[in-house]
Parts: sequence; structure tokens; C-alpha cells
Amino acid sequence: MTTSAQIYMISVIACDEISDHDAPFVILKIKKQPYEPRYKYVRDEKSFILNDYISDFNELPLNVIYSFDDPEEQLDVLNDLILSCINQHAPIKRRKFTRPPAPWMNCKSIVKLQHKRDQLRKNAHESHNESDWSLFRETRNLLKKNIKLTKRNFLKSALSSKKPKELWKLINRILKPNPKQIIISPTDLNEHFTSIATKLTGKENTTSVNSILENVIENDDSLLFSLQEVSYNCIIEEISKLRNDCSTGFDNIPVRFIKPVAEHLSSPLAHIINNCIGKNVFPRSWKIARVCPIPKSNNLLHAVDYRPISVLPILSKTFERIILSQISSFIDANNIYKSTQSGYRQGHSSISLLLKLRDEIQKSMNNSEIMIAIFADLSKAFDTVNYKRLIEKLVSLKFSIAFIYLISNYLFERQQFVQVNDKRSTKRKVKFGVPQGSILGPVLFNLYVSDMSEHTSSPCLQFADDTTIYQSSKVCHIDTCVTNLEKDIQTLKKWSDDSNLVFNLKKTKTMLFSTGKMSRVHSLANENTYQLICGKSHLEREKNMKLLGITFNENLSWKHHIMSVLSNCYGTLRKLKQIKRCSPFYIKKNLVEALILTKIDYGSIIYQNCPIYLKKRLQRLQNAAAGFVLGRYASVSDVLDLNWLPIIERMDFIVAKMTFKALRNTSWPQYLQVRKRTIVRNLRSSLAASTEIERFNENNTFQDQAAKIYNHMPIE
Repeated sequence: MTTSAQIYMISVIACDEISDHDAPFVILKIKKQPYEPRYKYVRDEKSFILNDYISDFNELPLNVIYSFDDPEEQLDVLNDLILSCINQHAPIKRRKFTRPPAPWMNCKSIVKLQHKRDQLRKNAHESHNESDWSLFRETRNLLKKNIKLTKRNFLKSALSSKKPKELWKLINRILKPNPKQIIISPTDLNEHFTSIATKLTGKENTTSVNSILENVIENDDSLLFSLQEVSYNCIIEEISKLRNDCSTGFDNIPVRFIKPVAEHLSSPLAHIINNCIGKNVFPRSWKIARVCPIPKSNNLLHAVDYRPISVLPILSKTFERIILSQISSFIDANNIYKSTQSGYRQGHSSISLLLKLRDEIQKSMNNSEIMIAIFADLSKAFDTVNYKRLIEKLVSLKFSIAFIYLISNYLFERQQFVQVNDKRSTKRKVKFGVPQGSILGPVLFNLYVSDMSEHTSSPCLQFADDTTIYQSSKVCHIDTCVTNLEKDIQTLKKWSDDSNLVFNLKKTKTMLFSTGKMSRVHSLANENTYQLICGKSHLEREKNMKLLGITFNENLSWKHHIMSVLSNCYGTLRKLKQIKRCSPFYIKKNLVEALILTKIDYGSIIYQNCPIYLKKRLQRLQNAAAGFVLGRYASVSDVLDLNWLPIIERMDFIVAKMTFKALRNTSWPQYLQVRKRTIVRNLRSSLAASTEIERFNENNTFQDQAAKIYNHMPIE
């Protein structure tokens, strides 16, 4: 460090009065990394007037669409008409950005003052008159004051959101703007994204859609799913559900220009969608994705350091939502998903699945058994889906040949390009995978892996591409347990190979769960206790494993997870303190509720039975969060004054809330049912007993938690 070129001065401060040692110090020259300029295409909305736009849109000759029979031509005409109107009122322009985004600078009063300041500075330079300079300085100071006030008002408005994702996006944009540009060319990124499946699987997709559909055999019509036509009102409803912050797709039609004219647009759009359903096609222009490369880490040197997110045309999402709505009803009515499949399902969540896993571990411990679990890892699962296999599975699940034709048209001949600022790659065909960022992608993937659990003898828990299989046994039968799991993991690997999914054995881990006492008595912590082998690979054993955001310990101790939550939340508080001066009380309260308390609440029902000393640490964190809101030291009484429940009561409330859902929600997972007490004889106490939850010898499980909390609640 003493030879660093950044050093400005090194010296020592004498500390004779307080110590025998002097205090050395160093002053470094640290340059702030400059914001690299970049160019982007944006819509110029300076002269945009909403009423004029709606009036002009209403005058568009949308009826011409009905003169065409081909849905491709109909959509092209519709897109051209919409774009012509939007471009007239908000043309696309290429702009240079030389500083981090500052939306508050777009205020008309600030722009006006900037022009006035620049003109006065020019006049002062020309005249060299002190009065002109005085007038310039007065305007400049007024501009600074207005910028400060406008920024504060903007932050107050923006930070009022209760959505953590939006809040973090804003906070990071203000506190940590990205100074670096993506150095990899869009062409190289697109080539990597479109070839990743071939590189992982070593297979080329040479199958054509026609060759697949030739082998599709129609099933019994009475059992088949077919898409139904949609109405004008249905289209209006689906457009209203579109998020206002959706990115613009390949067609350059933003959602904020669609919603105000939904009533005028819905009739021709419904006609096009019904035509697509009748002809079993999905328009080509709706199958072109604009891919945004999202950084995975801070070290962005290679294409593998980015994650591709597909941005699809807004109008295509309307059609996909209609398909999803109808297909979801068919899936639920026919129980197509397995009961332990929890990803992207109504009533299910990551927490419900983790509760099931925690309960299975706890039951094994209560029965003096061990449980061995395997956490399987599938590399790039969404990107490696094979279209032929997917269509074969849809046929076996009783989808009609008309729907198979439409979904095949949806999957095949997709294209994508990568755009970075104002630069874009050429289009490349996508031969594998369901599009990430689409509406139908998750449900198609769920259907693709729905038969996975049929290939294992061990219980199998699935959440999208996260799969866990497990078996319990007495310690003396651990060899039998290992043998069964080895057979299952071999079967799963074969299934994944047949399904074109890459089973990553290096990232597939195993854990042995037991009580601390059993671990000591039987020396279970020894790595040689058991070895799980798949092929020629030994599965790595872990003592702590993070699954869906919750860290499981081999003895079901929650210290490691809670310490991680504490570290994360205190780091968030440090960041929030940078903007506390421009945040009033209610904004700071909203920030803490969205960014701190949500992290404490996530999964707290799983580790509710953790030791009291860990709950006290969480309480100190909540007190610190209350201190940030109030601007002073805070205690539990201050937490209550903010209308927050303290940690222990907060955990109990979450248990009661989930118990209520389990009792009332018809789509609640079957694997986590709560059983009510059965009334044998009608007594005076029967009314109270009818609302109670039955208690079994299942300590520390969800059934036990629910009974303890719910049974002590008042009836009314």
C-alpha cells in the first residue's frame, strides 16, 4: 500500500496524552469512476397530448383489417396503423446519455430555468457587465434550489411504492448507478444465448414441425382441451391487466400507448386472435423477442456472466394470457400437475414446499430416524426444453390436435436479437427452450417436467427446475436408504437425458438430516458415513444447503440462515441511511416494511421454533429498523407504536394466517393439509371443538404449529 500511486500523503498523529503509540494515517487520491456516455432510442413525449392522441387513434381506419383473411397480414396492418399514430405524437429519437438517469430533471420548470441560465451566462460573457453576471448567478441559484426540491418530491413519490422490486431498482439507480457498459458485442451475446442448449446437451435440433405433427394422433374428443374464441370484453380486461412498466418489444409499441385506446383497439384485436385460434397459428411478428442481457455478477467479462431475458410484443402477451387462462382451468379440472409440484401454481408457493420438506425432516427426527435428501440441479432447464418431447407430452395429457398445432406454431421458428443501448444483433433462430419472459413459458415447462416424479420410488418435491428427493430410515438401515436413492438418481439422470435436460452432477448435492444427539452418538457428521454415487461421480455432501432462499442445516438448526438474514438486512439499513435526509417519516416506514420486514417474514414460519436467543437477535434488528424510521434509539414499545408486531408475535400471526388459508383455500397444497378435530359426541363444548385443529404426536411440524396458535384464538 505504501507504494500505491493513489497515495497523496502519509504521516503520523502524536497521541501522547491517550496512548504510548502514535496513530499513522494515509490520504489517498481516489477518482470516482466516470459514467460512460451511451446512446439509446427513446420516444420524444415533450409535445405529447393524450386527448389528441386518443382522438387521432379513433380516426384510424381499423376496419380495413377485416378485409384480410390471413392473420399475419391482419396483424401487420394493425401494427402499421398503431405505429403511425404513435410516431406522429411521440416519435423515436436517438439520444446521448452522459450521466446517470435523473427523471426529476425532465420537469418543465427546470428545463425552462436551464435555458434561461444558459442564455444569461452567454449574455454575461459577451457584455462583461456585473449586473448581467448578478442576474445569471441569481437564476443559477434558483435552478439549484428547484432541482433539489423537485428531486426530493420525486423521491417521496417514488419511494412510496410497497413493491420491493421497484424500490430496489430506484434505490440502486440513485445510490449506485452502473458506470460500466456491456463490453461484449450484441452479436456475440446472441450467438451464445441461442447456442447454449446445443453446447450443454451436445445435440442439434433438426426436427421440423411438420415431421412432428405427422405423428400426432387425435384422441377421444370428449376428453380434449381446445381453445375457445374470445370476446371484445375479454380483450379489454386482459389489456387492463398489463403492467404499466412493461418493456417495449420488437414492434416498438409501448403499453402506455395501448391502454388509453383499449376500447378502440379491442374489437380488431379480438378478430385477429379469434382468427389465429381458428387457423391454429401464432403470428410470426409475435414470435420475435428482444433480449436484454442481465448481469449475474459484478465481473462481466464473458457471455456466461449474463442472463437472457426475452421482451416480447405487448399485444402478444394479451393472446398468451388468454391461452394461459383457458389452459390453467383445464389443468386444474383434470389434476394434471402432481400434488408435490408447486412452481407457478395458484395456492402453492415456495414456502409451502419448504414447509413440507421441513415437516418430513422433523417427523424423521421425532421417530429417531435419519433422512437423506438429494438436491438435484438442472442446468439451464428452461433453455434446453426439446419441442418434440414437449409436444409428445401434451398429446399424452389429452390436448386436442388443434391446440397441438397452435402451440407447435408458437414454439417453432422463434427468433431473437440482443439489444444493448442503441446497438442490436441480427436475428437468430431459437431451436430449444421456452421463452423466458413469456406468459406461457412457465406453464409449458411445468407440463414438460410433470412426469418426473413418476420415475422415482422416493418422495419427490418440485418447484420449477428445483427438485428434491429424499428417504428416511433408522440408522442401522442407512445402506438400504442409500441404495434406493442411488437407483432413483440414476433413473432421474436417464429421464433428464431423454428429456434433453442437463443433469448437473457437480452442482447436485446431498444432505443427511438428524438430531444433534444422533449425529454425535452414531458419528453421522463423518463424511464416510455414506457415499452417494451416480455413474462415476460422487455427490458432494453439504452441512448447510440453501433452497429457495432458506438455508437448511443438517441438524435443523436455523442459526446459519438467521445470521444471513441479519447480515443482509443490516446491509440494507446502511444503504437506506444514505437517503434518509430526503425521506420523511412515512417514506422511511414504507421502505423498512418493503425491504426489511419482508425479509424477516419470508420463511419465518419454517424456523419459528428456533431458539429464543436467535429470536432476540431478530428483535434487535427490528428495533434498529424502527430506529431508522424514528431517527433515534428504538425499543419494542416503539415497534408497537409503529403498528408492527414484535418478532415472536409476528411469527405467530404468520402461522395463524397460513392456517386460515389451509382451512379455507380450495387450491391449498394437498401435501400440507391441516386436519380439524373430529367431534364424536354432541356436547356443550362441541361448538368450540369444531373450530379446533387436531393435535398429533408431530412436534414442531406445521400441524403442531397450527394447533398451538389457531386453537388459542377467540372464536369470534
